[in-house]
Amino acid sequence: MSNEIELFWAELLSRAAPRIRAAFATLAADERESVLLHLQRMATEAGWAEPQRASAEAALAALTSASSDMKDLRHLEIYSMGVTLMTRGLVSATLGIVITSM
Repeated sequence: MSNEIELFWAELLSRAAPRIRAAFATLAADERESVLLHLQRMATEAGWAEPQRASAEAALAALTSASSDMKDLRHLEIYSMGVTLMTRGLVSATLGIVITSM
């Protein structure tokens, strides 16, 4: 479970919009709200390191523009499936290459 959480946050704070959106898409509605609030706190409250703040801002920007950026949906779906498989330890080297080449 801990590895899944660490992988989720690594993806969400990756500063790569497709990866951020894919991680976020795995959440239930109530979890999405909590994560957005946490990202907003990271981006605006004192006590966070600059790299953390920048990553939170990038995540918020990616998630805010997600609704208007429909062209990434197919890549998001494929990447999300890969992340889900990785968190369960089922990903193969081939799938990893496909995911990283997007």
